[in-house]
Amino acid sequence: MSAGNSDELDRLAVANKDVVAELASEVINHVRGRAARPCVVVGGFGSGKTHALTAALDYARREVGDGIVVVWVPLGGLGVVSYAGLLYEIVVGLAAAGLADATETARHLWQRQQIKELERLALQELPGSARLVVVIENLDAVVEQLQATDAADWDTLLSKRSGPLIVGSAARPVPGLVPLVLRPLSADEALRLVSEHLRDEPAVITPELDTEVTGYNELVQGNPRFWTLAAGHLAAGRADPLGLAFDEFLHQLDLHFTERLRSLAPGERRIVIELARAGRPLTVTELANLLGVTNQTAMSSIRRLTDKWVKRVDAVPGTDKRLSWYDLRETLLRYHVQRPDRHSSTDLVRHVQQHWYRQAGRDGRGTVPTVDGHLLTESLDELHKRVEKVGTSGHPDTARRLARRLLVERATTNGLTNRATLHALMALGAWTGHIGDKRGGRTILTAALRDAEVLLGENATETLTLMLDLAWINIDLGNYEQAIAAYDAVIARAGQLGKKGLPIVLHARQDRARAIGENGDPAAAVAEFTEVLAARSQHYPKAHRDLRTCRHGLAWWTGKAGDPAGAVSLFDAMVKDRRASVWEKFHYRAAAAHMAGEAAERAAADGVLNPGEAVRRYLDLAEDILRSDHAGSPLARTARSDALKWALRAEPLDPNDLPITAVQAEDFAAMIGDALQAGRLSLADVLALRPSRAQADALAEVLVFARQPRPPRWRIDSARELAPHMSAPKAALILKIGHALDGDRKAESGLPAEWKPILAEIRALDAGTGRPI
Repeated sequence: MSAGNSDELDRLAVANKDVVAELASEVINHVRGRAARPCVVVGGFGSGKTHALTAALDYARREVGDGIVVVWVPLGGLGVVSYAGLLYEIVVGLAAAGLADATETARHLWQRQQIKELERLALQELPGSARLVVVIENLDAVVEQLQATDAADWDTLLSKRSGPLIVGSAARPVPGLVPLVLRPLSADEALRLVSEHLRDEPAVITPELDTEVTGYNELVQGNPRFWTLAAGHLAAGRADPLGLAFDEFLHQLDLHFTERLRSLAPGERRIVIELARAGRPLTVTELANLLGVTNQTAMSSIRRLTDKWVKRVDAVPGTDKRLSWYDLRETLLRYHVQRPDRHSSTDLVRHVQQHWYRQAGRDGRGTVPTVDGHLLTESLDELHKRVEKVGTSGHPDTARRLARRLLVERATTNGLTNRATLHALMALGAWTGHIGDKRGGRTILTAALRDAEVLLGENATETLTLMLDLAWINIDLGNYEQAIAAYDAVIARAGQLGKKGLPIVLHARQDRARAIGENGDPAAAVAEFTEVLAARSQHYPKAHRDLRTCRHGLAWWTGKAGDPAGAVSLFDAMVKDRRASVWEKFHYRAAAAHMAGEAAERAAADGVLNPGEAVRRYLDLAEDILRSDHAGSPLARTARSDALKWALRAEPLDPNDLPITAVQAEDFAAMIGDALQAGRLSLADVLALRPSRAQADALAEVLVFARQPRPPRWRIDSARELAPHMSAPKAALILKIGHALDGDRKAESGLPAEWKPILAEIRALDAGTGRPI
């Protein structure tokens, strides 16, 4: 490259210039009609994958002018589960660039899987000599979702000289594409990146900042996302900009890893968390001992995690090199698990004190620095409001993270024995419970209740509200009698407050109604909800959210009390409420779909069960969620899984009606595996549905490693039938295990050492000489 071009590359890419240059070179070759290789930029969270793609394309545009048309597949290919779906996204991208106007035609072809006609639209010749580049973020996830029958079409698309150049980003290499692996930033590169962001304010780069960069860069392992955040805080002139950036970085890590961890099966999640806690590589035996399972079970989980989460590494120095050692692929995950505010209240106080001393040191004094109290209080009040707003709009994980930040800031500003700090602690406990950590939430709220009774008084509104939150968590933990007793105590205390206590009394009675229903008396729950709704409508007719919550409870327990069809009507009416948020309506629709299934069961006669209405409602709900701002919500996954669950209950069961598209692999394998083992489906039925490779991989594990004795050749035949539909590495391993079970000594000798005892356990199980795994 010329000197001028080299300067331009320096401007576009502070670091990883080799990756940007190589990708740009392939794009330029493609536009100029020379052979070009499809490439994927590989890196973990915040490693700069999108920036590298953008920088390479910008550089290529400066070299080739208008000869390039770039189509980005939106949202990382969300919903792209077939080759036809990918072609449709390309047509949509061309239409956005003014080069196609056939999106309705494309949708029609996509829905009917008319591949050749779709290809003619998506891979059409562009005006002049322009060439098409298709950019797919999270390409590894897209390729994993492509169905096994689409593999040949995908490979052909990659290799077409006359077709588009496929490039993308991924967390790991993708077969068929050249991997361009991003490396972490050095301390010098980190400082240069910050300087690039602050070129208009060079005075911000002080000698003191220069000395801090190395320490923080080691802490974040050279992550570009952190330094971009730091530049923003520096430009805004905030105190402790790197500390604030680190807090924000950890928050983003939380969002990133929480959703990813939630997608894992419990056993696999525990493997990942134990590796994060250990802070070092572990062997299969060590992991099995930590989890209290057999080596076979641990190895099976590790194998499912190997592509995305776990990697095999060299033996730890000074240990047995014959053992297999495993570690996390993304070591930043340890920050998500090993956080100071994830543990005891003592750790939390220590974290607050460290925050004080860090700020005091910045000001050169030995005391906590003073801040404009009025402005800070307003800012924290807004943060407290945002906690509630974010949580109630369907993002409880974010609410919990913000509540943790709020608590630290409140304690720093107001002290630990202060009403505002107590409210922040209460919010943290409540949202900890909401994300599923019920026992953790109960622990925090119990401690807060003791403080509230002393600081505020036993009958204070905040104290009684705290008792309500604790009782609610006890319902979720199954402690119904304990919860009912707590609600009775709240009602008695709030009753002494007269009209002021009426909202708390109604709240307690409403939640008590739920506890009564969960305790086995749905009819009594309906009666209580009916009375509370009448009282709310009389005294607080404009408290629309509280009225909706009460109607939700009434509708649900109406269904559980024996009238699911009536419950469906009630939920459908709530969906039409203009005051309800989109997120609330999604939950009403999910409840209505469930009740539609229960209504079908009650209406079933002569062994005929038709849950088609429930299935339709769940699938429509999942589609609408994916098109909304809540696309990443677990509710979409649950809706698809529930659609399949109800479809599998149909009598008689028609395999062709099973909606498996985009169902999470683990959910698919669990439900289909049960149906296969119960004899309700054949494996041929399932394969005719064209499961994705990930689904086939997960199903093979369920069938081949079933924990109960299986008939002769069940595992062997399952392995052979599923292998052609699986991803290549997993298919090879499953086939080898199948051959080994079939007596092939050569196949068995080629397996890793840790698989030998697993095979022995399976053989003993099927022979009736071993206990269920």
